[in-house]
Amino acid sequence: MKTSFMTSNLKQGQCGVGLFGNLKVERGLSLFSGELKKAFSVAKELKFDGIEISLADPEEISLSELKDLVDNYQIGISAVATGGVAVRDGLIFSSPEKSIRKAAIQRIKNHIDFASHFNAIVVIGLIKGWINSNSTYLQSEGYIIECIKECNEYAIEKGVFLALEPINRFQEDFFHSILDCKAYLDKIQLSNVKMMIDSFHMNMEDSDMWGNMRQARDYIIHVHYSDSNRLAPGMGHFDFMKMTQVLKDIGYHGYLSAEIPPIPDSYTAAKQASDSMALYLNQ
Repeated sequence: MKTSFMTSNLKQGQCGVGLFGNLKVERGLSLFSGELKKAFSVAKELKFDGIEISLADPEEISLSELKDLVDNYQIGISAVATGGVAVRDGLIFSSPEKSIRKAAIQRIKNHIDFASHFNAIVVIGLIKGWINSNSTYLQSEGYIIECIKECNEYAIEKGVFLALEPINRFQEDFFHSILDCKAYLDKIQLSNVKMMIDSFHMNMEDSDMWGNMRQARDYIIHVHYSDSNRLAPGMGHFDFMKMTQVLKDIGYHGYLSAEIPPIPDSYTAAKQASDSMALYLNQ
């Protein structure tokens, strides 16, 4: 397994929660936001293998500059997170407005193009959206499936995988647990759509975390590590030793990516994550 942490190409506001439709969403879960060169430098120093980039719009980042950073520091791009598409720009798959769904699909296609240059995964999380007051659950789910199918077709062309993220019930109207997501993936059966799991959400939604991981082993292609209090691994009470062992048991070889706030600061959080993940991987 390899390690990475999340950064963003844009400066972010303070950590905390903000409104997202009729739900709440966390903010500030990136280290060294707006400081890509610094992020790569620290990743190299602390022996991370990759960087995960939170990117609302790929047109806002220089592809050539990022390729230079990847080459110069020999640090990979583990995944491209897309939450900003929804939270900042209001583009969601579940919208009853066809123009919004069409724009959301096009934006994810842009992310797929971007990710294809780095053999990176594109994460599909909050962009799924929420249940609009003018729609039923089944209508909203239908809109999401329609959008994901089109994105899957484009991902196949580009050789990119999409990772659906189960998100806790306080931030998401659709699937919350690993098994919820597995049932959804079993139903839609799309070749390039898999699953990302996140310890923070698992801690709330999965009553049998380790059993659920084993059941979904064929779908898991990306993993987020953040502790029970959303801080760097080792700062809360989540059992990462056990989770890492289960990942080894199911043959997972992808990234463990720290999605954490810069508390008390980006460097200290990154070092805590690096030290902790090294301990878990070397058990």
